[in-house]
Amino acid sequence: MYNSIGQKISEGNYNINEGINVKSFAKGIYWVKIFLKEKFYLTNFVKE
Repeated sequence: MYNSIGQKISEGNYNINEGINVKSFAKGIYWVKIFLKEKFYLTNFVKE
């Protein structure tokens, strides 16, 4: 994969700062989704 300047970059890592921010942001959203899903299932399960 190449960025706009034409430097070769590893998949998912644009430059160190941007790459880490994007990755951790995506990971954060991923875990929030899982957390909310778990919470949702648990509360529904408890209600029944």
